[in-house]
Amino acid sequence: MAQRQPGIVTGGLVLIGGGAWLALSGLGVPLLTLDRLWPLIPAAGGLALLVQNARQPRSSQGLMLAGVTALLGGLFLLLFSSGVGNLTWAVLSGYWPVLLLIASFAFLLIYLSGGMQEAGLLVIVHLFGGLGILALPFTLGVIRGAVFSQALRLWPLLLILATLAIFLRLRSRRGSPSGHDEAPAPHTQSLGGEN
Repeated sequence: MAQRQPGIVTGGLVLIGGGAWLALSGLGVPLLTLDRLWPLIPAAGGLALLVQNARQPRSSQGLMLAGVTALLGGLFLLLFSSGVGNLTWAVLSGYWPVLLLIASFAFLLIYLSGGMQEAGLLVIVHLFGGLGILALPFTLGVIRGAVFSQALRLWPLLLILATLAIFLRLRSRRGSPSGHDEAPAPHTQSLGGEN
């Protein structure tokens, strides 16, 4: 049986798509130009990596990370290059936390596809996702000056909450090996008949 090579299929699809685009352009059909469609290149590359990963008998974390990040990152940049919803390159700097959310989502997919065995990946998911969610309202100007400075002064509370969460988690792990507290021994009667 011949071994499949995903690069050939992807290359073939790229050539077919490029040929169709050139043919339609030559016929005078109005199309978006390459300066607006270039984000589709990393998106297509990411999709090809995900297809390659899906065809392998054992999932590769590297292929999944690169594939999801390139696919979603390319589609995100396509919104700005094509001007969807009045998004332009001039306002892209306000949306950089979305890139952290994309990375967080990619690590979450790796964690889920790996049978939820590597808990360390969840730390990355929480870190990137939390930073992205916290930063987005500030970069978009939803939260401004006074509120930001107030939140900045309260950062020690976050440190206290994180420390408490770690302490409680460690304390819950100290229980019995099965994770359940053992039941107290049943009450026995003494020989004298007294309780």
